[in-house]
Amino acid sequence: MNIEPLEARIAPAAVFTFTDLDGDLVTVSSSKGVNADLAAAGVLVFSDADATHPRHLQVIDFTLNPTAFASTNLTVTAKRGPLGDGHVNVGRVNATGLDLLGVTIPGDLGSIDVGDPSTSSIYALLLLSSQSMGRYGLATQGGTGDLVSDIDGAVRTVKIAHDVKDAYLHVTAAGSGSQGFIRTIEIGGSLIGGAADRSGSIQTSGSIETVKIGGNIEGGAGLGTGSIQSDLRSIKSVTVGGSLLGGAGDSSGQIRSSSVLGAVKIGGNVQGGGGATSGVIASFTGLGADDGGIGSITIGGSLLGGNGFQSGFIRSSGLLKSVTIDGDVRGGPGKASGYISGLGNITSATIGGSVVGGAGPASGGLQATGDVAAVKIGHDLQGGGGIVSGFISSRDLAAVSIGGSLVGGSNKSSGTISGAAIGKIAIGRDLIGGSIADLDPDLEDTGSILATKGIASLTIGGSILAGTDTSTMGDLLDSATIRAGDHIGKLNVYGSIVGHQDTGTGASTVVISARGQAIPTAPTDQALTRIAVRGRVEHAQILAGYDLSLNPVNGNAQIRAVRVSGDWIASDLVAGVQADNVIGMPLDVFGDGDDVIIAGGTISAIRDIQILGTVIGTGGISAGDGDHFGFVSGQIGKFKAGGFTATFTAARDNPIELSLLTGDVTIREVSPPADA
Repeated sequence: MNIEPLEARIAPAAVFTFTDLDGDLVTVSSSKGVNADLAAAGVLVFSDADATHPRHLQVIDFTLNPTAFASTNLTVTAKRGPLGDGHVNVGRVNATGLDLLGVTIPGDLGSIDVGDPSTSSIYALLLLSSQSMGRYGLATQGGTGDLVSDIDGAVRTVKIAHDVKDAYLHVTAAGSGSQGFIRTIEIGGSLIGGAADRSGSIQTSGSIETVKIGGNIEGGAGLGTGSIQSDLRSIKSVTVGGSLLGGAGDSSGQIRSSSVLGAVKIGGNVQGGGGATSGVIASFTGLGADDGGIGSITIGGSLLGGNGFQSGFIRSSGLLKSVTIDGDVRGGPGKASGYISGLGNITSATIGGSVVGGAGPASGGLQATGDVAAVKIGHDLQGGGGIVSGFISSRDLAAVSIGGSLVGGSNKSSGTISGAAIGKIAIGRDLIGGSIADLDPDLEDTGSILATKGIASLTIGGSILAGTDTSTMGDLLDSATIRAGDHIGKLNVYGSIVGHQDTGTGASTVVISARGQAIPTAPTDQALTRIAVRGRVEHAQILAGYDLSLNPVNGNAQIRAVRVSGDWIASDLVAGVQADNVIGMPLDVFGDGDDVIIAGGTISAIRDIQILGTVIGTGGISAGDGDHFGFVSGQIGKFKAGGFTATFTAARDNPIELSLLTGDVTIREVSPPADA
């Protein structure tokens, strides 16, 4: 049986006592050496050169007698006097080149240097315990020195009752028997960085098992301030009762592992600052998409971007098992701020509030280069002023649930969901595109859902609403759009689909498109399986056989069923057909007589169309004015609208005009070319 040498169990061999300035009786005890060793000149250095009633101990220097003090246990106590506080501060413990068992200080400790690289011992220090570290700056060291603690070897326990402020604890592994790790870190207060680089930080070359901080981790103005960092190994768990706050310095306010990062719990916010990569939780494993990068992250508040690049940022280079954020994810002015990034797969991401893009590019979002199994957002996913802001993007995306709305922002590709193969998407309220006005420039891809492959199902609890274009300078494109490179399974809209006609400054049509199956099963090539709209469809185009750029590419595309409970107003439903733009005919309109099957098509079809309301055009604008709409495909199976039912045969039937008043809505079956 191995008995661990704890400081409370080791009787002191050397004792030195004095009364400090406020009347506390201070005892310095060493488990090694004799009283004369502690009393020797230079071992204990007092403030004001006064050993009778000093303010504090400036230095405890064991290097003056390494033979006597190697592997000692240092305990300093302070018995409260009538006017005392029961504390005594120590500026520096110098045990350079020596391993110690424990160091216990009943006050503030400025720094400690410890560790013998020549021994085979793993531990340079079993216990470091003090009331605080670095709280008084260099005052306890006589105004000189530093707050850097260099530890050569492992540390079993670091236990600080209150704050670590400006102090830097650096644990390395120069000795062959050392691994430079820390098993347990407990800080009752906050870890606070300052102006000096690495101040208010704990850094190891090896692993860290457990970190518990009662208050905040706060970055400062210096580089790498206010941080917990493992350079080569993993960090098993980190619990912070307060917030993780980035500062003005780059890489400030960080929890970072160069291997696997286990469970991270933050009671408050993770907030970026002015420095690049400030306010960051990160792992850099170099492992694969399915290998552990980060086990779990739980944030009781919000993830907030700052002014710095990648500030307010979560990054996993391997598998990110879960992220749970009770509040919001909000981008800031900095590029990629307020951002969750997975270089592997993400199993689940749950945000209780909203995901909101900021002014910075790629701000306010979640992105994985691998697959994402599930994303759940309690309120809105909303674009901001930055390009690609307010977004979810991954390779394959199994499921997305949004309790509120998907809302486009004021810059390109804002308010978006994108992926390769997308499974199930559920939006509780509306899908809303962005708008432009006055002298705004072009705006495209806002409030959009894009899949380079397919979308299995999409449910929208409210409406699909395109933005408005009243700009005299720019054009509004792809505002509130759903597009798939292959197919769309079920699309259920509990409200309406509403775009806007040309007002003289611009139009904004809702576009829903799908190319068709990557490997079609003849005689069907379903691009759109089923569309159900409980409200109306107005100024929209539903296109089958079109790629993500809306190029006509598949003349065999089919739509199985469309159900609309309200009216069908100035909108198109098209499968496998393109507008041919014959000279003398209106441009880019359907149902007007010049439509043709997309090259190579022979089986395009719309199987079943049911509209409970009325089919109307634009109300008084004639076809000769360049306005026309249609239900167009190679073959149409069934059509019902209001009280009207169209009868179709297996052959190509004559066109049917549905709006006698305006003459601009037509059902038309288009024959393939004779050589098809």
